[in-house]
Amino acid sequence: MAVGSQPAARAVPGGLPPRRVAEALFPDVPIHYVDRFEAMADLLDSFADQRPATCGAYVARYLLTPLGHPVHEGVSTTREDYLALLAGTVVEAYEDAPAEAVRAEVRRLGITDGEAVDRYGEAYYAWPLRASADPAVAGTSPTGTARIIAAASGGALATLPLPARDASGAIRLTEEAWNGVLDLFDDRLVDWRIHPIANYESDQLLDPTSAAYGAPALTSPDPAAAIPLDRWGVGHFAGLGAFWRAADGRRWVLLLDTFRHRGFSRYEPQPAELLRRALVRDDGREGGLLLVLPREHLDAARAAIEVTGLDVRMWGNGSLEPEGWAWEYGR
Repeated sequence: MAVGSQPAARAVPGGLPPRRVAEALFPDVPIHYVDRFEAMADLLDSFADQRPATCGAYVARYLLTPLGHPVHEGVSTTREDYLALLAGTVVEAYEDAPAEAVRAEVRRLGITDGEAVDRYGEAYYAWPLRASADPAVAGTSPTGTARIIAAASGGALATLPLPARDASGAIRLTEEAWNGVLDLFDDRLVDWRIHPIANYESDQLLDPTSAAYGAPALTSPDPAAAIPLDRWGVGHFAGLGAFWRAADGRRWVLLLDTFRHRGFSRYEPQPAELLRRALVRDDGREGGLLLVLPREHLDAARAAIEVTGLDVRMWGNGSLEPEGWAWEYGR
């Protein structure tokens, strides 16, 4: 997921900050934000871009502290490399030797972990991670992302995995089922403190790096005709920060991306129907949503999801699973 030169940030209409882009584009409709959105945005705005293979871990960085879990086993839960360790993330092979060389240099110098972070930045992985030259297995699995949530919250938070297809490959996230999920978010997003994480195929969405991706096209009668689809060619994780229905009835979501050059400095309005297609995927991989929520709301949320016709089942996106941990209901 490496990126090249990055264009200047897109201006949000009315001079509003990027986190308020939904309100700027659609000022006359209610925007449903996830619980603790402002605290999440504060963290997200302070972070550098994700490292090459860490998008699943990166999403948890801005969730855990606002949800009341700033530290796990003495380590800040904003540490991307630590969350990647919890997830069993597989880094790309070209990162492995340089990362080990930096760790060796830190040991030779005898400097503290904090000093190493300050000196080496993203080149410093304090913990060795698995590595592979096969891009098909690099990255983080949905199970690994769920493990971060379970471990770093001490079990206070749990996940409900909603795959877009069933085990045979048949599409379960139909338009009807998706509308049922979005209705649930409209009704219970804050009450149940639901934080959805999407694992999707990028190329089913509007290209948030296109010159056409801006206010005039996004608010036009047919944004998909005015903005090309993405050509990034990856599976990706991103949190969902807000949901709304435009005046014309179409539904939208706000993706919280991991690269600052995408969307409006990471804040990325997308038509909800395109996200559904991106979750379904047509690249031979599985996709879906992980719903992060407090344990006390788990049973009610599961019952409401099952009414939509979706299964609660963990899926695999091709990345290696974490060793010694598997998702099960209640984790």
